[in-house]
Order: sequence, then C-alpha cells, then structure tokens
Amino acid sequence: MSVWKSLATLLLLRLIDFSVISLKNTEEAVSITKFDHFVKVPYYNLHSGGRLTERQIGYIASAGYSSILSIVDFSSNDTSYNGVNGSFPSSAYEVEIANDIYGINAKYLTSSLSTESLNEIVYAIDTLSKPLFVHCHVGYSATLFVELYLYTKKLIRSSDEIYINGLNLGYDYRANADVVAFINSVTDSQDEVHSEIIEQTLANGETSYKSFYWSHRTGESDFWYNIGQILDTQLASIGFYGDKTIISFPDN
Repeated sequence: MSVWKSLATLLLLRLIDFSVISLKNTEEAVSITKFDHFVKVPYYNLHSGGRLTERQIGYIASAGYSSILSIVDFSSNDTSYNGVNGSFPSSAYEVEIANDIYGINAKYLTSSLSTESLNEIVYAIDTLSKPLFVHCHVGYSATLFVELYLYTKKLIRSSDEIYINGLNLGYDYRANADVVAFINSVTDSQDEVHSEIIEQTLANGETSYKSFYWSHRTGESDFWYNIGQILDTQLASIGFYGDKTIISFPDN
C-alpha cells in the first residue's frame, strides 16, 4: 500500500471515529453520517455550519436534509464572503432557492445572545422538519444555539457539557466572555471565562474557526480538517491561511 493510501486510510478512520464521538445517538447516526461533509454535528439530526453558497444548498437538499434555518438575516446576494469567492445568496433568496428549486423548507431570523432569540430558535427547531441544517456566519453561533436547544430539551444536562461539546466541534466558547455570561444565564451557572485551551490561530494570524467556516476541525489542534467538495476559488484561501496538503478521497 502506498504512503498516500496509508495516510488517506488513517485520516478516514480518524474522521469516522470523530463523527461517531460527536453524535449522541449512534444508532441513528449510521444512516445520517453521509450528511457530514461540510458541517458540524451537535446532534444526530441537527447539524450546523456557516453561510451557504447556492451550490451548498443543492448539496444539502441532495443529501437528504428536510429544512434549513439561518439565524442571521443576510440582506444581500454576495459574490465574496470572508475572503472566499462564491455565490452567497441573501437569506430571502436562500429561502426561495430551497423552497422553489429543491423543495425543502427554509426559514431565517435575526438572533442575538438573548433569551428572546433562544426562545425563537427553540420554536423554529421544534417546528421545522428534520434533518435540519442550522447556520449563521461561520457556524460559531449556530452551533452554540443548537447546544443550548439541547440543554432546554434536557438532552444536555450542564454548562460543562456545552463547553466540552463545543471543544469537540472546534469552538472554545469558554474563552468568550459574552458567551459565558449568556450560557450562565440560561443554565443558572457561575462559570468563569478561561483563556483559550486549543490553538486557533493559523500561520497568517487568522483564527481558524472564523476563516474556515466551511470546514470541520477533526481534533484539538489545527492539523486536520475535513470538508465537502470545495470551490475552485477556495484553494487559494486554504493555502493562504496555512494549510500545506489537501487529500481528496473521491476521484472527480
């Protein structure tokens, strides 16, 4: 077996292992892991990520998702976002694309770190059909609100679980004072802000979870990411932010 095949096999096993750990219902996960290509998986039928391109909406529909929920109201159609070129629809156009072209549900709302927003998001998640993709700008807030949703449903029992799950998904929520204060208010905890415990800065000084909103950290470092099919314009961005190697499993 060649070195590249051995490395690819090792990485694939690592990705599979991480996906299973991240899911809380492994029995259900067997039939839904095919959806885990450019998303985070806080719960087996609730996935999260960053802003979508038009092509990624198609990926979501073809993968079997039933609904999309944006917790950000993107007001314009953009050809570039966070330094990445692509066709990024406004929230209203995203709903139109999802409904009229792909026949899946879609909804958007404006959110903040508030009880009102949490209640609105909880209601939206409850009423939208599953599997559900929840997104924001880069996945940070969407994943946080999914974790808080799970807490309100008693599927997560403590603030500690929220922070641990966040770390497993690549987000160090306890390093953000505003987020810690909000989690304390929701969970009736008294947690304090901690300094970052995982390295989140890439070679050019960019924070990885903000720059690589379309990817999924596969460990507690910036060494490995998994991702779905990338845009040709993302190659330059990936190189600029410090990654040295890309391994593609499908030959297309």
